[in-house]
Amino acid sequence: MKANLICHDLENYIEKNTYEYIIMPNASFNLLETRQKALKVLDNFYQSLTDNGTLIIDLIFPIEFKAGSKHEFTHHFENQDILVKNLSKEINWVEQYTINQIDYFVNNELKETQ
Repeated sequence: MKANLICHDLENYIEKNTYEYIIMPNASFNLLETRQKALKVLDNFYQSLTDNGTLIIDLIFPIEFKAGSKHEFTHHFENQDILVKNLSKEINWVEQYTINQIDYFVNNELKETQ
């Protein structure tokens, strides 16, 4: 089987009525930073499909995100206790982003917050 490799910006790539199938992995689709970019790429895909073409995107719906949930992980490294606390704050379903606060403690002293 042969395939052509096309390296192009999806926001500007259109091959009208060319493809029977377009398959895009979830991780790649999620790299589109805004809703506007995602809509533009989807429109380009639509224009690039043949009349009965199919677009396949394996979207993952983040049903396990819960605002206010906390996770803690402790690591022992070079005689130090490193505690990582992750607080899930917010999810924006339309713009596709989450906000988390991550605190890093070394030997029970807060060293950094992201």
